Amino acid sequence: MFAGDRRLMELCVPTSVASTSYNGIIAMTVVINKDGGGGGYTFLGLILGAVLVAVAAVGFLMWDNYKSGGAPKAIVITGQAK
Repeated sequence: MFAGDRRLMELCVPTSVASTSYNGIIAMTVVINKDGGGGGYTFLGLILGAVLVAVAAVGFLMWDNYKSGGAPKAIVITGQAK
């Protein structure tokens, strides 16, 4: 392995992955976060997804009501002079 290859490899490896070279064999380990963090964005994504589905359902119902003619037409009573 050339010295430049090692530097190039370090640039291409993500920061959460540690690598070590033994006689040309690269051993890589993945760091696993067990702190329990990161659940906030998942929950926020679920909430926003539910809101998006609800808005789409209400929008569809409004569109369907509009295309079907909507509510019954109002009765207009006009007076006539005799």
